[in-house]
Amino acid sequence: MINRGVSRASRLFFAGVLFFAWTAGSLVAAETEAAGGPPWELGDELDEVGNDYAFEDGFINLRLEGNTWRAYFIDEEREIVEPEPLRLLVQWERQHDRTDRGVTELRRSGGNPWLGNPRVMRPPHIFRVTMAMMEADSDEIVHEFPFRMFRQIPVED
Repeated sequence: MINRGVSRASRLFFAGVLFFAWTAGSLVAAETEAAGGPPWELGDELDEVGNDYAFEDGFINLRLEGNTWRAYFIDEEREIVEPEPLRLLVQWERQHDRTDRGVTELRRSGGNPWLGNPRVMRPPHIFRVTMAMMEADSDEIVHEFPFRMFRQIPVED
């Protein structure tokens, strides 16, 4: 028998791992898209979910939709306005597990009226959060927000 370097069992195992990773990734993406929240548009009045942060030009509403971070720019009447050409760095730390922390960058993609990131955040959604608003094409910080508690409980229908 000629040794070709990799056994048939190893190739099958590798193919199974690839299939599992592809399937799991597709399911997470579909679940995130399906649970992505209401189809908010510019001018819609945003509900009271999430935290509001004031800055010079209005307010930012930070929330989790479909277990992913989203930030909406809103006015005094809570109507969604055109997002600034910025990016947000959200530094988060779980309240009950200080070792579970990270930084997630939120950017605008497509024509969506929000800044977001596809990273899935597992529940419970109780964090200490701070944000830095930065120019879209540089590392210049435009505005910093202090640490605040972020708690979002799923709403029952």
